[in-house]
Amino acid sequence: MAMVKAAREIGWSTIVACCEDAPETMDTFIVDFAVGMGVGQFMGGSLAAAEGTEKYNRLLEISRTDNSLQFAGSSFRR
Repeated sequence: MAMVKAAREIGWSTIVACCEDAPETMDTFIVDFAVGMGVGQFMGGSLAAAEGTEKYNRLLEISRTDNSLQFAGSSFRR
């Protein structure tokens, strides 16, 4: 959280990502963290793996419950 805050203070955008080379789990906390921190982008791994699919499904679930959350898209690099 401190790193995201520090990045914002100097005008940088942030990305939360899962390492595709490391063993992944079905735990979706990283998605909740990314949304909670309001980061610009989330990289959750491949949709070919169940772990990645689970993370993107959680992201869709969150977006359905809160219409105020929007994808950063082209505004990511302000």
